[in-house]
Amino acid sequence: MLDGNGAWDGFDKNMENWNFLGGATWTSDDAATSFTATLITGDVNSDNNLREFQRQTGINKRDNRTFYSLVLQHNFTERWHYVLQHDHGIEQQHPLNNFADAEWYGIHSQLKYDVSDTVGVGLRGEWFRDDDGVRVGQMCPSCAVLATGPANYYAATLGVNWKPAKWLMLRPEARYDWSEGVDAYDERNKDSQFIFGADVVVTF
Repeated sequence: MLDGNGAWDGFDKNMENWNFLGGATWTSDDAATSFTATLITGDVNSDNNLREFQRQTGINKRDNRTFYSLVLQHNFTERWHYVLQHDHGIEQQHPLNNFADAEWYGIHSQLKYDVSDTVGVGLRGEWFRDDDGVRVGQMCPSCAVLATGPANYYAATLGVNWKPAKWLMLRPEARYDWSEGVDAYDERNKDSQFIFGADVVVTF
């Protein structure tokens, strides 16, 4: 798969600023195992924005952001399924890192069991490293910051998928989050939280 797109986080912005998006997938002969690699790379802002920034600040800013994902999926049996995913991002001269390069990365793992054709149970573990403290911010009124600083973020989740109809899926879950390096929860007063959540997926 190869694609060109109009840069990051926008539908009709920086249309002259094309990025590369590509990926490849391998699947075993028995279709039980697959591996997918995807990559997006390119400038975050248009050349015009960069030239204006340079005129105002005198900084000859480089502006590339590169992000890749690696996903391994394996079906141990018809009921047991496993997913392992690794993500890694790098951005040149990030403004929230004093215009030094910044990077972030993590690992995401899922183990799922199909109880029946309509019910599944899953256990998910996540680790995210904001190595230079530029990817995680706080939006609460009393603690709003664009970047909280370098930190590790962890999560463990137990959830259920229930399909009472072909077009409807209900997904309740219980999740525990904790952080190292910053107090990321309860308006930056705690380093952990426990939450219950649920969503509804309607397909058509």
